[in-house]
Amino acid sequence: MLLTAPLRYFFKRINIPVSEKNLTEIDVAVTLLGILVTAIGIFIALQFSWGWSIVLGLASLGLILFAIVAYAKAQQVDAPKASPFQPWTPVTPPQFVGRTTELKKLADALVKNESLAIVGSYRIGKSSLLATWALSLQTQQRHVLQLSAEDSECQQLAAFINKITGKQGSDDADGAADQLQSWAAQFPQPPIILLDEADHIIETFPVQFFKRLRGLLGQIIWVFASRQNLNIAYQNKNHSTSPFENQIQLLYLKLLDQEAAETLRARVGSEELSQVMAYHAGGHPFYLQLCGRMLLSSPERSLDARLDDFQDEADKQLECLWQVLPEREQHALQKKLQGQPLATGRFLKQYALLDDEDELFGDVLKRWWRENKKG
Repeated sequence: MLLTAPLRYFFKRINIPVSEKNLTEIDVAVTLLGILVTAIGIFIALQFSWGWSIVLGLASLGLILFAIVAYAKAQQVDAPKASPFQPWTPVTPPQFVGRTTELKKLADALVKNESLAIVGSYRIGKSSLLATWALSLQTQQRHVLQLSAEDSECQQLAAFINKITGKQGSDDADGAADQLQSWAAQFPQPPIILLDEADHIIETFPVQFFKRLRGLLGQIIWVFASRQNLNIAYQNKNHSTSPFENQIQLLYLKLLDQEAAETLRARVGSEELSQVMAYHAGGHPFYLQLCGRMLLSSPERSLDARLDDFQDEADKQLECLWQVLPEREQHALQKKLQGQPLATGRFLKQYALLDDEDELFGDVLKRWWRENKKG
């Protein structure tokens, strides 16, 4: 249309976002009004004087501009607000909540120059804890590296050493360890390496490298994050005792405490929806984030429809967890879901499947079992 470009520029200058559809509607209306005002102006000029015609034209222009702005304001669609729930990406404060006990243990270990291994189930918040810890270290003038063993540049030993030291890495286990030792010696305090998804290096790096790595503990502070206890993963892979046995403190990441879970649920903005989140997701950070996001999306849809969407996505994640759950834990979870007593809930708690009262963390888990596994 003839006036679309100047109108777009006009609205941009007055900082009012308008859709292309509304621009076209305004363009048509202004063109028709312009034709009408011009015709009336010519009639007045011929019947009376050009002075009155100019007055009419200026008044009409003012009214048209007022009408354009009023219409644009009425049709303005607010930009969608960012959801307070982020289930798919690691979060840091202020989105990050809770984990005060775990953060204190990390701080205590650092004071003693001790390494630590965070062990946590699928999507329990290991990456978020590492990212939050990394932020807190920025004020301590320590050299900190945050890596993920899932990255392609960390899956081969030489590339891993290169990523840390910035120099060409050795494929030889002893050579790689020597490079790490030389690199660490340049810092006034032991450097800190936060390694997410550390399970992968157990599978791919040579045994001798881990034996040498044990000797570097204290010269380098390691914070590993993995889905499985690294000592058990090492023993299963190499059929021998892990070099890290009794050398690295284990920190199991379980469900959120009640206060943190309540803080997270409060973001939904409704006590009713907060209770819905508590019933379905309990204190599990990922399922709380996922449930909150689904509840706030498409609010025009029924609550049941939004909860179905939540369950559909949760089922995929729970199926992934089931596939990697050790056989012992699978049997224990099956017994619990069938209402049978357990001798101990300790192992299922380590996988964030039971709360402190040995109850299943939320209805999402029970519904997944009923609809996908039962029978």
